[in-house]
This record gives sequence, C-alpha cells and structure tokens, in this order.
Amino acid sequence: MPEFSQVIRVVLVVFSLWIAASGCNPVSQVEQDLYHLDQAIGARRTHRADALIHAIEQRHLTMHQACLLRLYRARYFRLAGQGRRAMDMLKQVKTQCGTQRDIAAWGLFELGLLVKDPADATRVFERVLLAYPNSAAAHPALFELLVAAKKAGIDLLPFLHKLYRLHPTAEMAPQVLSIAAGLASGRQRKSILLTLATHFPKQPLGAKAAFTLVKQVEARDPVGALEVLYKLAFGTDRSLLIGSYATGMEGPALWEAARVWDLYMNNPARAERDYRRFIRLHPTSRKCDDALYAVYRMYLRRGRKARAMQVLRELARRFPDMNRGMQAIDMLKKDGKE
Repeated sequence: MPEFSQVIRVVLVVFSLWIAASGCNPVSQVEQDLYHLDQAIGARRTHRADALIHAIEQRHLTMHQACLLRLYRARYFRLAGQGRRAMDMLKQVKTQCGTQRDIAAWGLFELGLLVKDPADATRVFERVLLAYPNSAAAHPALFELLVAAKKAGIDLLPFLHKLYRLHPTAEMAPQVLSIAAGLASGRQRKSILLTLATHFPKQPLGAKAAFTLVKQVEARDPVGALEVLYKLAFGTDRSLLIGSYATGMEGPALWEAARVWDLYMNNPARAERDYRRFIRLHPTSRKCDDALYAVYRMYLRRGRKARAMQVLRELARRFPDMNRGMQAIDMLKKDGKE
C-alpha cells in the first residue's frame, strides 16, 4: 500500500517540523522567574520571593510581564498582612493593566480576598463573574462568592439567575446552574435542573441533573425513565484522539435502569441483564458485588429461592474478598448447617 506509507511519512515529517518549531521558542528568564515567584509566594518563602522580585525588576519587561509582577506583588503583600501595600498594587493593576483581561480578573479576585466585610466581598466576587465569566479567576471567584454570601446572609439565587442569563455559554454556566439548583427548592429547583439537563446533556453536571429528575418520575413513567437512563448509560461519545467524554453517570444510570425493570416493570429477567451489564461494563466499581446481591434479593423477594441461592453461590465464588461476597459465604455456611 504505497499511498498509505507515503501519507504516514508526510505526517511524521509535519510532526517533526512542529516539534522543532516548538523548540525555537524557549521560555525567557523573566518568565521562569515569574513562575518561580508565584510558587515562592504560595509557599510563603519570603526571602526567595524578595530575591526574585528584585531580579525581575532589573530586567526589561513586556506589559504583560510587568502587570503579572504587580499582581504577584499584590498577592505577596496580602499574604504578608500588608493590606495597604496590596491595595496600592491592585490600584496599579486596575489602572495600568485593563487590556490584560486575565490579569485584571485576578486583580479583582485579589481585591475580594482583601476585603474584610463579607457583604462587600460578595459584591466584588460578583463583579469578577459578571465582567470575566470565562477567565481562569471565574471558578475560584464562584467558590469565594458562596463563602462570602453565606457569612453575610445574602441570598445568591437572584444573582445566579442573572449571571446565567447574561452568560449562558460561559465555561462555568453548568456549575452556576448546579449551585442555583442546590439553593432552590420545589418547582424552582426542578426548573433549574431541567435547564441544566437540557442545555448541558454531555456535561457531568447536566447528566447528574437528568439522573436526579428521572428518579422523581420513574414510578409514574417507567418506560420514559428507562429511555433517559439508557441514554445516560450508553450515550458516551468517543474520540480516537481525545478519548471518551464520560459524564460519570454511566454506571449509576445502568444500575437505576435495573431497579426500574425490577420495581416498576416487574421484569426480573431484564433487571438481571442490566445488573450483569453493570458488572461487565464497570468491573472496577466497588458495587459489582452489590449488583449480584441485588439480583439475589430480587429473586428471593419473588419466592424463587432456588434461583436466588444459585446467584448467592455465584456471588460467593466471584467476589470472595468483597463485603457482599463475604456475606454470601457466611450465609451459605449457615444454610448448609441448617
């Protein structure tokens, strides 16, 4: 296959050129020092931070590097308890680094950490999220917002609704809806979960919202519930280059489908099939022994003791070192004595 071999050679040449090009842009000494300064400040290594700041200030800095240095110095002063000096640095970040959006976002975040009054801090973190919803500072700002609002006794639901309405496609949007659902109740919570499940079906939080909603209706509509549960269990997209886009709900959804077949569809054969599929598809789960134990209990509940004992013996044989397996061994010993 000459054409295929030629394609492979071209791909390898392009890849080699890309590697070579990447090596032509070494990290500068200033960038290395800024990186080490960030580490030194986080580790509270004062003398090391002082030396790095002095070394960096002696060099020619780009605007981005100068702004980053101001931000790091503000953080340095805040952690050292020098609030006034930290505030002076943050004022410089605000006035001189407005075009550096990521640095401006972190500067506003630092201001929120510097403010002592929880209500004022809440307002600062809200500004970070409204002005810089896609910045690296957004996620920690959302966490700090929850902490500050709780201390101040502020209801965040109205703000979270506003934040999602203004930035529905932001990276943090699923997290905003999930937090809002946790703060809401009744129909309002159900509405938020529905929005989360509908707009972000392939996101872990969206899948979890769908799972929560379906559990509320499975008794009334088991067929519809099974349809949703199978989508959650087997709807994972796969990519040759990136891998799978798993949501983390695949196993729980398949387990729940087995329960629906058992409890609401009165179909133990289909329930057993899904419990066994759970074991086969999720062999590293700690619930594999629980799956077979659920099959045992399902048949025992229906008076099919012979089939139940058959499953119990399988459980003892396959999972002798797991909780349910050890329980099965003890049960079989007692049953044998009797």
